[in-house]
Amino acid sequence: MPANFRNWMPVLTVLFLSCLGRPVLAQPTTEATVRDGPRLILEDSLVLRESGDFYAGQPSMLLVAADSSYFVVDTYSARVLRFDASGRPIRAYGRRGEGPGEFLNIMGVASFVHDDVLAVADGRPPISMELELFGVDSGEHLGQVSLDGVVTALAVEDERLWAGGMDIDQWNALGSAPWGRLSELDDVDGPIISLDQVPVPRPYVDNRQIMIMGGLAVMDVGQNDVLISFRTSPYILRVSHDGHVVDTIPLRQRERRGVPADDEFISMATLPASASPEQTQEFHTELDRSVSLLLQVSRDTAGRIFTVHADVERVGRRDFAGVLYVSSMTGDGATQCSDTFVPASDAAFPVAVLRGSNLYVLDQRIASGGAGDVRTVVRKFAVDPDRCDGQIESRGSMVGR
Repeated sequence: MPANFRNWMPVLTVLFLSCLGRPVLAQPTTEATVRDGPRLILEDSLVLRESGDFYAGQPSMLLVAADSSYFVVDTYSARVLRFDASGRPIRAYGRRGEGPGEFLNIMGVASFVHDDVLAVADGRPPISMELELFGVDSGEHLGQVSLDGVVTALAVEDERLWAGGMDIDQWNALGSAPWGRLSELDDVDGPIISLDQVPVPRPYVDNRQIMIMGGLAVMDVGQNDVLISFRTSPYILRVSHDGHVVDTIPLRQRERRGVPADDEFISMATLPASASPEQTQEFHTELDRSVSLLLQVSRDTAGRIFTVHADVERVGRRDFAGVLYVSSMTGDGATQCSDTFVPASDAAFPVAVLRGSNLYVLDQRIASGGAGDVRTVVRKFAVDPDRCDGQIESRGSMVGR
């Protein structure tokens, strides 16, 4: 590990909340037609049944299991809370600490549920990152495995575990390993998976601030290829399973801020080495206010692509506020429905997750009549890319912004 990267530790931890970047590996093959955003259809709104010792204090990630149960990664309590499909609490996984099954720095990225395994990232990137593994039904701690580089996206497809992120030594962004390696923990020496495919885009390699603020990957793994991008990229890369970039799909904005051109972005993301902590904070705040963050990417069975972006503002050293937008496009990006506003409260930053054409939004709201009582709500939307009118529908009626 290069010594100078150790000086980045405080800011690299922040990148899991607010990240900027622009990967450019190839020119887009099509000129997109941009229309109003896709229609959102509210299908369900569920209040999680929290209690005094079982609640989400600072949710940073939502996992939706095959049985429709919900796993909420809570950075406040350093636990993962599981609720069933009706919102009833089931169990908690982990706790704060440095021992087996404990979290030193639980992260709202690089986590997944597959078969009977819950895997949650922990550690201090880029110095060390690990996956803590738990049995979903038993809650038993199954073990810990190492990750190589800064891994911020994980997925399982066709019995392979895929990782997206940044290897800051070799500057690669994607890797995979057989799923079965997770069942052979005693025989694994070193990282369970390495990032050895797809070069990291030039701005991250060339510009320290872009790397620090933007080194968080988003990913969707299909049967034949992988979609991978970074938080403020105007492109999605389509990569074959053997690591070749086969397409660059542009992301067109309509209402969200978007991303400046390469040269402008690199210029504005340059901070003097002599900057004071106050100047550094002001610099990062201005960057937050200048770009959109790509939070999620997914595909449906027809190959259509769906994304969630956020326009974020930093309102304090650790507090963020923002607006979410969902978009859809054809598989080649030629026709895009961009930037349907996603309604959310302003009590906390909402957590969004895409599963195919379904959008789940975990939102925290002040309960009516309650003195500071906060309710955690999960809303499920169907994203309809065939009706690009930017409207929100709820059980046959239209919902205003």
